[in-house]
Amino acid sequence: MNLLTKAAVACAGISFASTIVAQSSERLSFEVASVKECPAGYRDTRVQFLPGGRFVAKGIPLVVVIAIAYGLPLQSDRLAGGPDWIRTAYDIQAVAEQSAIAPEAPATSRDRTLRLMLQTLLADRFHLQLNRETREGLVYEIAVKNDGPRLKKSRLSERDCINAPTSPAPGDPAACHTFAGGAMQGVRAGAASMSDLASWMLNWADHPVIDRTGLEGLFDIQTEAWLPLRGKGVPPEPGSVASDDARPTLFQIFDRLGLKLELKKGTVETFVITHVERPTAN
Repeated sequence: MNLLTKAAVACAGISFASTIVAQSSERLSFEVASVKECPAGYRDTRVQFLPGGRFVAKGIPLVVVIAIAYGLPLQSDRLAGGPDWIRTAYDIQAVAEQSAIAPEAPATSRDRTLRLMLQTLLADRFHLQLNRETREGLVYEIAVKNDGPRLKKSRLSERDCINAPTSPAPGDPAACHTFAGGAMQGVRAGAASMSDLASWMLNWADHPVIDRTGLEGLFDIQTEAWLPLRGKGVPPEPGSVASDDARPTLFQIFDRLGLKLELKKGTVETFVITHVERPTAN
């Protein structure tokens, strides 16, 4: 998988730009954090937001950690720049102070807080600075078809997710707000929102994807493999469909869910890494 390796962002249509330090103005931060560079050949890879205000990333390239902190897709031109070493894998484990996240906080609220804390960690330990730009461009909007959605409700509710892990990168499809798979296998999620679906499909779409369905709740989503969109082609994997003609398009995948993917004009926020340093010692 090509994880955020593009080094440039198109310059057309910039309407706003500002340089920011990689942290929230609220300055939310972890109480303790450990950052270690992984040795060559390290194979234990996972990333999770966990109950109790914990963040764990093992064997994850720094560029992916940055994308996670800012809620960006893992394959995207919305994050660009930076030296080659940001593809180096790190082991990051961090814990918030006990009162930072309420025990009854929904998983989505918890994850949002952890992302802000992760932004602060990146600023403190890697001295990360980003140039944030808002551009006019084309976006895909997900809407509900006239005859209504054909989505299976999840057996889980947000209350069930409070004490469950979530994964902002490929993970266990049975976990809350987590997808697995992609164009070559189809996607799978046991408890995902429409916002989660839009975020995950960003990895395979040739334009940003925005949820305009207005649908609330969690869904059990299982799809077929589909034809990669132009500019998002990937080599075939063992066991994948041999003929492209046998696979539906991404538009047909949404159609089978009772949704439609519409190309429209919109605004897109992008980030360019302007400064980053190897991490300070623990």
